[in-house]
Amino acid sequence: MREWEELVTACGDADWRSVEPQVRRRAALVLADTVGAVIAGAARPDGARVVAALAADEAPRTGGAWLPGTNARASASTAAFAYGTVGTWLELDEAAASGVHAGVHVAAAVLAAGQCARVDGARLLDGFLAGYEATAALHERHAPRYPVHPHAGLAAVGAAVGVAVMLGVGVREPARIAATLPVVPVWDACFEGATARHAFAGAAAASAVRAVELAAAGMTGASGALDTLFADVLGGAGGAVTAPCVTRPRLLASTIKQHAACMTCHTAIEAALALTPDDPSSITAVRVWTTADVADKVGRPARANELSGRFSLPYAVATALIRGRSDPTAFTPDPVVAALADRIEVLVDPDLPTRDHAMPARVEVTTRAGTTTRQVPVVDGSAQRPASDEAIREKFRASSGDAALLKRIERIDELEDAGALFAPPPGSEHAHDREHLEEAVRIAVASASDGQHPFGAVVVLDDEVVATGANRALADDDPTAHAEVVALRRAARARGAESLAGSVVYSSSEPCPMCASLATLLGVSRMVFATTTAESAAHGFAMPAAGERLQGAVTADGVAREHAQTTDPMAPFAAFARHQR
Repeated sequence: MREWEELVTACGDADWRSVEPQVRRRAALVLADTVGAVIAGAARPDGARVVAALAADEAPRTGGAWLPGTNARASASTAAFAYGTVGTWLELDEAAASGVHAGVHVAAAVLAAGQCARVDGARLLDGFLAGYEATAALHERHAPRYPVHPHAGLAAVGAAVGVAVMLGVGVREPARIAATLPVVPVWDACFEGATARHAFAGAAAASAVRAVELAAAGMTGASGALDTLFADVLGGAGGAVTAPCVTRPRLLASTIKQHAACMTCHTAIEAALALTPDDPSSITAVRVWTTADVADKVGRPARANELSGRFSLPYAVATALIRGRSDPTAFTPDPVVAALADRIEVLVDPDLPTRDHAMPARVEVTTRAGTTTRQVPVVDGSAQRPASDEAIREKFRASSGDAALLKRIERIDELEDAGALFAPPPGSEHAHDREHLEEAVRIAVASASDGQHPFGAVVVLDDEVVATGANRALADDDPTAHAEVVALRRAARARGAESLAGSVVYSSSEPCPMCASLATLLGVSRMVFATTTAESAAHGFAMPAAGERLQGAVTADGVAREHAQTTDPMAPFAAFARHQR
């Protein structure tokens, strides 16, 4: 048996069920972080189109794995491809300490295969831990050398280990097959902004699922393929690798990303956000010092597309300085941001440390008022500066808004059937969600066309539409007249009751804390929305600072929220923009 096979076999043989409860809880949160990235990516119109295309290729089925943003179910390999692809769409997926983005590859594979096999949640989490450990350890052993991208490649092998462990089958042959059928991408697509880049992780996760299926069918893989490709051909640097450890698994050293950009840019983004001037037009010069490897990769100008901007250090810093944020909506192409990015000087400081993937950066901003400097030594959210459990929860809520799903993932060890983890299949009690949500969006479009704010809401009780509402803050000169408030007031009057227990509110955009609090007081059971708070902010409807402070508490303790897909969720904002011309 080769060394790499001994390594993945040890990961498969480890007793992941004996992991300390607090470690399994953290693993569930890392899984949730990945699911949040999947949901956020699928909510994007371009990501939604990819998922819709995949759904169209699947025969109608009542079983299988849920496709994000839809009520459709798919085969394990199709769902794994979808999860991996949209999960990397916004650069929100976490990364292992060794540099590989282990979570999105392994989670995509085990979530898809686990739903199809109807395994219990504890077995799914076992597979996630084992696959993550194998992926991170393999990357420590032979990290691909630039310009090979860390997505796919070895992660497909680790993900195959995770699926095999979850299903209770041997790991060696699936791992060999995944290594024999490698997906080995390069960085060029990131720099050019070629969105096929998002499918790196999707193809690897699908390959992992297929590897287990092919092993079960009697197919065999080459034991020497992995070393030949990653050591002899690609020249990956080999290193000493410690054995898998269930008391301190590698997942505990993962980096939870805080900015929607390539992680090589994160320290510079953080420094720039701390230096953002009140008047960005007063900036006369910006210099960024980083390490040689970071400068070689991302110290280049962005092309005129969103993905390229996420992989350009000058554009990422300019985005932070001009827009004062780094969320998924911040990187839309902007000529003002691009103009500043063109003037940013990227320099190499040989004294900056390069160990442990710290990727430090120093940013200097000169304005007409003077010069300020900020240095950030390590990436926020990394093992050296770990994200708290609550910070991961807040990120998930911002990505998906689905507090009920978060609770299910956090309690995954208690879940009896992985098929019930996500949205219910067609024909269930929530089958009419899309219909009602589409109506809320239509109301929002009509409101915007009348010159009002572009928000609409529908209240449903006992499968009956009780009331609808459009935002009337401008029409009534009433800042509390949000669409949800208007609809809930009408529903209460229509029912002649002080409670609307069991009702569902459908909103064109994510409810603010005021609306969610009123819904909680009235006994609303669910709130389903089409666009997120971040997407509203990107179209000029940012939540006040006080609202942002309240949002976390309201989403944690209030009505369950669900971010769902509609045909054209951005239509209300487009209608509002047309009316303003």
